[in-house]
Amino acid sequence: MKSLLPSNESQFLRFLELLGRKSLQDCDLKSIDILPQSTPSEILPQLALMFDIDITNLNEEEARKLLSNAILMHKNAGTPKVLKTALNAVFKEVEIKEWFAYAGTPFTFRVKVSEPTKSFDERTLALLDYLIEEYKNVRSVLEAVELEVTSENQSFNASVSVGGEILSVLPYQTTQASNVNSSFIGAGIFVCEITMPFLTLLVKLDIKAFLAMLCVGLSCALCFFLWQNSSLKQDLLLKDLELQQANLNLKELNLVIEKQNEAFKSLQVQKSKVNTTAIKEIVLKDSSCEAELRGYKDLFKELGK
Repeated sequence: MKSLLPSNESQFLRFLELLGRKSLQDCDLKSIDILPQSTPSEILPQLALMFDIDITNLNEEEARKLLSNAILMHKNAGTPKVLKTALNAVFKEVEIKEWFAYAGTPFTFRVKVSEPTKSFDERTLALLDYLIEEYKNVRSVLEAVELEVTSENQSFNASVSVGGEILSVLPYQTTQASNVNSSFIGAGIFVCEITMPFLTLLVKLDIKAFLAMLCVGLSCALCFFLWQNSSLKQDLLLKDLELQQANLNLKELNLVIEKQNEAFKSLQVQKSKVNTTAIKEIVLKDSSCEAELRGYKDLFKELGK
């Protein structure tokens, strides 16, 4: 193993290096973990000392978050980003408002902290004050701190409304159509015969089971009667529609007959009045055939006028 000491170092330091090399050459150095997120909790204070980060009042989880950003925090020291990173190690949501964002006094700022799981007790408030004073720049002055306690609710409420209409297209109905109501009377009989084996089964069964079976049987009977009633209502509705259609056809037939009668009346031959004055003036001079024939001719001429 090569020496890491410069060539001009003293013999004493080289002797110490030799002792350390012999003590560590049989050790497995691969198991040493100095990553803040995975290192054992006993090494966290040494990491904090190495990174020059104070984790005195922080718990293990908060210390690991703060140490994991140590290099970036030293690189950007004094900026609002570093202050927000330090506060995010302890609090879930952090918002920093500088003075020009809310028209405040120059070189002042405000901090808003939101936490849904922690309470703002004395330890939390002291830690908040320490982190702000430690990681803000020297020029800026804290004007106000806004504390917000939020509550996350995972329940969801939803509602659905479904609406619709059922339209039935019926035949044309006249206002003067007569309506005949037909009534139907139905009766049902439920007969149950109990035999001796059934009584023996009832004795063995629990009363609750018997009542359940009885309820099921009555429910089936009720469903049958409801279905029968619905079928009778449909038949009644069809009969009413047929009756209305028959009344409508009868009315149309009556109208056709009335029109036909009016047409017959218009073709009726009116009896004309005959003027009998000229007929009375026809006088038969004698009873000979020529006289009678001449008289009939005059008669027809008068009738033909």
